[in-house]
Formats: sequence, C-alpha cells, structure tokens
Amino acid sequence: MIARTPPSLVRALLASLALCAPALHAADPSAAAPSAAPSEASAKEGPALTLDSAVAQALAANFDVRLQRLTTATSTDSEEIARAPFDPRLKATVSTG
Repeated sequence: MIARTPPSLVRALLASLALCAPALHAADPSAAAPSAAPSEASAKEGPALTLDSAVAQALAANFDVRLQRLTTATSTDSEEIARAPFDPRLKATVSTG
C-alpha cells in the first residue's frame, strides 16, 4: 500500500516554496548571470531536491512545528511535577548517645 501525502500538507509546502522562491532567487549569485554551458550549471547545482527531503526541510524550518515540540515537552514536565506530591517519601533520623 502506498502512503499518500495529505492535500493540506502539499498545499502548505507549495505555499511555503512560493513565498521563499523570490528570496532564494535573489540570494543566488549565479541567477544574475546566465551560465555559459548547461553542463557547468548542472555540476554546480548539487543533488536534486526530492519530495521527502523538501518535506523534511519544511518541517525543520516550520516555527509552528518547533513550537509544538516544545509545548509537548513542557506539558510532559508539568504532568511529572503535578504527580510529584504522590511520590513516596523516605525520612530518617540519626542520634548519637
């Protein structure tokens, strides 16, 4: 069975790429001057961008996802703190004499 990517995720990725494309194009110094030969350009580009790597990069850069990971960790800590009063306690006294 082939897993399908949810349409909302695809739309979000495409919107993110559309917003980032002008900034990426402006930051690319090779975009200002066309290359002399196509073979030189393909040698400088590096590996092709796959869907999986694009999704991984988008999730890594997504502020909401990073914030949700921190919120989950914080709620786990809060749960542990809330259960602390019910932990067993050990009390010992020592006297000399």
